[in-house]
Amino acid sequence: MVIKKKTDGDRVKSSNAIARCRWTDSTDESVWEGRLLAIVASQIRQDDEDLKPYTFPITAVIGSNDGNCAYAAIEETVEKAMSRVVTIRGKDGWAKYNLFHECLCKRKEGTLIVQIHPKLKPHYLNLKSNFTQYSLFEYMVIPSVYSQRLFVLLKSWDDKPEVTIDLNELREMLGVTGYKTFPELRRKILEPGDRHIHQHTTLIYSWEPVKLGQRKVIAIRFIFSLKRAAIVQKQEQAANSKRNNKLGLEAIRCFNEHNGKPCNHNRSKAVCEICKLLKP
Repeated sequence: MVIKKKTDGDRVKSSNAIARCRWTDSTDESVWEGRLLAIVASQIRQDDEDLKPYTFPITAVIGSNDGNCAYAAIEETVEKAMSRVVTIRGKDGWAKYNLFHECLCKRKEGTLIVQIHPKLKPHYLNLKSNFTQYSLFEYMVIPSVYSQRLFVLLKSWDDKPEVTIDLNELREMLGVTGYKTFPELRRKILEPGDRHIHQHTTLIYSWEPVKLGQRKVIAIRFIFSLKRAAIVQKQEQAANSKRNNKLGLEAIRCFNEHNGKPCNHNRSKAVCEICKLLKP
């Protein structure tokens, strides 16, 4: 996809509630759905009286003008986007919305005309506080749905030193309720998201698991303070070094115990791998 440099100055602005809203499961979602919303939102002016229909080229979403294939792709994207339900929770309950009120395709002009649902007006117009703002250009080059979602979520808190989010709440916000364990969430969402966001955007942050007791991870702490992030990085490096030293000592002990004798492999796989390297 080719994104023209002129989009560098375009900003997407919405309430924090929209940035942090709960999405229906997004396992079948493509990055195009997020781009569709971001492009529409970037055209909204804060002095608009209402959420109007906004027009833009189809290629701005999917980056292709390959005839019938492009139109089939954008139609599928629009149908999925219009079926998504977002939930905004408050102290007194919740509200559920479809994001888009209407989407029209003008094939001759190669354009889309899209209107965000009028009920969402307070979340996009006349925002004076408690809002999220980010670069459309940065968002558009993020290559993963979950990394897109994580980026917007973190931008809603990046004016704070740090934020801690309950693991189940984070799954709901990202629309990834299928990943039941922390190792899955780390491998599929947090680590790729960290890589994509730092590679493609100017958002700087670090994260660490929050544990209950010694092992169970119950939340994720996202750190935006550079000073605090540096401390966390040093702690992580120290922990990794200590972990590696412990594995090395255990491997040496194991090697000495079974050198010249059959090994009963009663230690971890990581220890066994290091132990093998000790053989002459």
